[in-house]
Amino acid sequence: DPAGVTQVNLNTATQQELERLRGIGPATAKRIIRNRPYAATAELSRAEVAGPIIDLISPRVTVGPAPGQSTGR
Repeated sequence: DPAGVTQVNLNTATQQELERLRGIGPATAKRIIRNRPYAATAELSRAEVAGPIIDLISPRVTVGPAPGQSTGR
């Protein structure tokens, strides 16, 4: 049920949460965490996530503010 899928915030997710995404293993999860923060899902390319994987996980991820990150107010 896609409506019940919880979106994973790339800027706050734990390594374990990231690894639950299809195509993301421990090494990739660590690279995603190391390259934070992200403003857009496409920026996952900075963490060496392949384009097809970004397309695959895009519906399941979001890029909310990271803890302590200014929201510009």
